[in-house]
Amino acid sequence: MNPPCAAPLPFDALIAYHAGELSEEEGARVEAHYFGCAHCAERLEVVSLLARGVIQLVHGGGLMVFSTMAMIDRARSLGIVLREYRTDPGQHVHCTGGPTDDFVVTRYGGLAGVTAVDLHFRGTILGTDQVITMEYPDAPVDQRTGDVVLAAPGALNRSLPPLEIEVRLTVRDADGARELGPYYYHHRPWDMLDEGERARRAGR
Repeated sequence: MNPPCAAPLPFDALIAYHAGELSEEEGARVEAHYFGCAHCAERLEVVSLLARGVIQLVHGGGLMVFSTMAMIDRARSLGIVLREYRTDPGQHVHCTGGPTDDFVVTRYGGLAGVTAVDLHFRGTILGTDQVITMEYPDAPVDQRTGDVVLAAPGALNRSLPPLEIEVRLTVRDADGARELGPYYYHHRPWDMLDEGERARRAGR
């Protein structure tokens, strides 16, 4: 691993550079830094590996990027700020998105031996009858951990209202289809929480 950088490039600047969204002057400033900094060059490589999912997420209005724990661990080792939650079927997690999070990672377990699932997301906005639903067919399962690993940008998590979330997974194999879950997530915006609740929702 390369030695850490004393003044690393911000993660959002790396994404914008990779997506070609910086001005010529800003892009030149980023290039001047990472060409002379092995640590930030490696961080940019992680952005490149995640880029298809991240850019689709930011520009396509989606909420989730599928990843692996090897990629998540590598990103964390490079100083990318990750908040991580993991659940098994039937478990409840109290979650949030903090002010410095680059990504919030959620992991759905109990899938050893399964290669892919259909993921069904349902989030009810607290105190209303408004429901957000999303479907993700053929979501890959991390074969090392037996988890579906999802990442959402911290900025997007910080913009979410308080949500009561249920995630269900459909496994399809030679014997037909079976459902796993639900996995329960109780999301509250950071600004709604006192210090005790923020600590309780720290994740990993």
